[in-house]
Amino acid sequence: MRAPLWLALVAACSTPAPRRAPDVAIVMRRAAEAYAVPDWPAAREALEEAALLAPGDVDVNLRLAETLLKAFGEIDAARRIYWKVRQASHARALHGLGLCALWEGDEERALQLFQASLDESPTAACARDLAVRRLARGEDAGDALDQVEKTSGSTVRSGMLLAAAGRRPRPATPPEGWSLGLERARLAPPDEAPAEVAAYVRAACANPRAQELMRGVLQGDFALQRNPGPREGVRD
Repeated sequence: MRAPLWLALVAACSTPAPRRAPDVAIVMRRAAEAYAVPDWPAAREALEEAALLAPGDVDVNLRLAETLLKAFGEIDAARRIYWKVRQASHARALHGLGLCALWEGDEERALQLFQASLDESPTAACARDLAVRRLARGEDAGDALDQVEKTSGSTVRSGMLLAAAGRRPRPATPPEGWSLGLERARLAPPDEAPAEVAAYVRAACANPRAQELMRGVLQGDFALQRNPGPREGVRD
């Protein structure tokens, strides 16, 4: 015998509707807003939430790994994420693993991983990182700088690096913003570069551990070593 219709309606109304998970894009916008401040605890919270909502999203995972590494100094946590995404995005995972090696002080391993990443699938971020390390070591960075120009030569960050490396004229007024702090340091006069770097570290790191690691990495940045000026052959 069928239950009366009113009983079915009562049962349906008494069952709470499932809560809809927040849209990942909304959470990522919250992360981007926190990043711009920067407010690292808020950025991390949003990125971790996004990673739970979309555990297979490569971009979400990579941004979380970078934040854990650079802002919080959590090398092992970042490495686990880079290792997790290696199947979906091998080249970018290799770049991230190279960053972990660099933060641990193993520059040789970092350079190997950066080069392997570029050999597989060039990205602007990896090309910039490889160019900086080679410039700092006094090695030929031509191939890496060529990749920077090819992949992202029209962007502000790459343009400032190319100018600091002597490939382009320096901008009369470098753009402001904490996230461009290293590029500004590379364009600053040698006696001003350390102050620019110090300001960047204060903004880019969430805790003393991350600041210590960041300073160790940046001691190998050419902004603190030679800060090259324009040379012959600079292209207009």
